[in-house]
Amino acid sequence: MQLVKEQIRTGIIHEDLDSYSFVQIDVEAESAGAAFAKSDRELRILRGLICLLSNPSFEKTLLGSEHKPINVLRTGHFHTIHNIDGSVATDLIWYEPNYSPRITFTPRKPSVLVDVLKKTLRRMRNCPYNGRLEQAVIRFASGFDESDPDAAFLKCWSALESILSSNVADYKQLVRRCIFLYEDRDYHESILKQLAEHRNASVHRVSDNSLTKSFCYLLQNYFATALKFHIRNYTRFSNFEEALTLLSGPVSQSDVNAAMARALFAKRFLAIKP
Repeated sequence: MQLVKEQIRTGIIHEDLDSYSFVQIDVEAESAGAAFAKSDRELRILRGLICLLSNPSFEKTLLGSEHKPINVLRTGHFHTIHNIDGSVATDLIWYEPNYSPRITFTPRKPSVLVDVLKKTLRRMRNCPYNGRLEQAVIRFASGFDESDPDAAFLKCWSALESILSSNVADYKQLVRRCIFLYEDRDYHESILKQLAEHRNASVHRVSDNSLTKSFCYLLQNYFATALKFHIRNYTRFSNFEEALTLLSGPVSQSDVNAAMARALFAKRFLAIKP
């Protein structure tokens, strides 16, 4: 594409590293802009899942945090739109505003990663509230593209919030729903409360950011666990609110038994047949 070559020559955009992979996404759309919007969304969902499966789960440096994005997989500097025959559909070039070259990511077991991605994408597409899950993955990937750990933390918190809460922010309920997914609930409750306090402090710019990047890794693990719950169990729910109802429910054996007894009583009282 001549325009791309010219803009690279003049320094307007930067040529990607030779080790970067070319990605082609085929979509149908009425305009170049609509085609980009659809393909960009698909790319961000795919990249978000790859990062979620491949990002390190903890900080590997003992000598302080460099302000670098956590995501192991980044997009190139620009994107172009082409017709089905390969010809250029428009002279417009879409740029990545936060682009920075990084070491090329190579999965240790590519075939395993591809297999997991296919299964995850298929189940996510079939989920009755798939749009919410997809947007959360996009938000997660966008957050961990940030070099500022505070910005990354806030965006990832927002992603977690979007799959454990409805439209109203409720930290108490978010923590309760998240610890439903773990056996050692007291331990995870204490961590999540600390993360919630850090989130509030970050919003008001009074937080100690020396631990923010470490908190990002913790938050990433909670987001992955919550997303996995939805993807694996969506067939049990007809909508997102039903999933939240379960996550907000009792967790102790006595409370679960009491809830079951009340449900059986309601069934008898209403004369509901088996």
